[in-house]
Amino acid sequence: MKIALIYDCIYPYVKGGGEKRYFEIAQRLKNKHEIHLFGMKFWQGSDIFKKNNITYHGVCKPLKLYTKNRRSINQAIYFGIKLIKPLFKEKFDLIDCAAFPYFSVFTAWTYSKIKRVPLTITWFEYWGKSWYKYLGLLGVFGRAIEEITLRLSKNIISISELTKKRLNKNSAKVLPIGIELRSIGLAKSVEDQYDIIFAGRLIKEKNVDTLIKAIDTTRRDFLKIKCLIIGEGPEKEKLNDLVKRRNLENNVEFKNFLENKQDLFKYLKSSKLFVSPSTREGFGITLCEANACGTPVIAMNHPENAAKDLIKENCNGFISEFSEIDLAQKIKKFLQDKNSHEKLRAQSLKASKKYDWNNIIIDLEKYYSELKYENSSNAS
Repeated sequence: MKIALIYDCIYPYVKGGGEKRYFEIAQRLKNKHEIHLFGMKFWQGSDIFKKNNITYHGVCKPLKLYTKNRRSINQAIYFGIKLIKPLFKEKFDLIDCAAFPYFSVFTAWTYSKIKRVPLTITWFEYWGKSWYKYLGLLGVFGRAIEEITLRLSKNIISISELTKKRLNKNSAKVLPIGIELRSIGLAKSVEDQYDIIFAGRLIKEKNVDTLIKAIDTTRRDFLKIKCLIIGEGPEKEKLNDLVKRRNLENNVEFKNFLENKQDLFKYLKSSKLFVSPSTREGFGITLCEANACGTPVIAMNHPENAAKDLIKENCNGFISEFSEIDLAQKIKKFLQDKNSHEKLRAQSLKASKKYDWNNIIIDLEKYYSELKYENSSNAS
């Protein structure tokens, strides 16, 4: 099959869970299928190039993903429009397009109708009423576009059971994001050791400020507590200011996104506990990677957070209410109970095994093949 994978950003030029998912799919299907990745051009050189048997399409110059701490609407519209010409130059057997940022799905849908090829839309999360909290009265437009997008194809992939439930689509295929168990196993821990680690985009919804405040509270009992925050984003300056105001410079360290994913695994293995204070996750790939490094996880108890479903309490991690006080108590309890660390480590390693990419890609390839076969049968 000739397959188009569409997302506005492409890994490794932009790092994130969605970007990594499409990159890993491409890597694992490239020797059996012709794979094309479409996104904004975050690299130097040719707009289109082929590397390791994967064709990369930079459809337009990159625009900022965030304006005033919110995802840019202009960027989403711009990418959707610029995708038209390069996409229609090719003839594909199947298109897999990320639902967000929505407007590119309209381009993919138009292509699928004109070219008569199946379109599957991959949903990382569903916002629903959260649009009103995010945009105020303007949220009505965000929600309307989301609902229209949901109706553009009956072929839907959801990366979690929670997202499937929120989409209210019983026919949706649940295919979680995978992790590289073999690669993680080869990583060695770094010399620096940390009590707490977080890795992800520094945006408002990740609530990293809540983690910093919890560290401040925990410091009253553990003066030398060390926390590493890996990431970049519009909230970084505010978070740095918060650390300075709380006099936490000796307790909280920042690092930008790491160029080599192996380096992230090394830091995860060098940390006692991974904390994800995010209240809205479609899945939570980094939590799985932390578990695969033997690092238990704290996730937030929130109705929009699918990451909490990855955690079994006191097994591969803990569930915290969304408050700095409860989070601080969970961190304190873990750090005090040193006898349980090895047990949690072993159970975390065990829990991560079902998310091995080698297993997930088999189900995904089968799903793609079924869509192509169904489309060919309907055409005949």
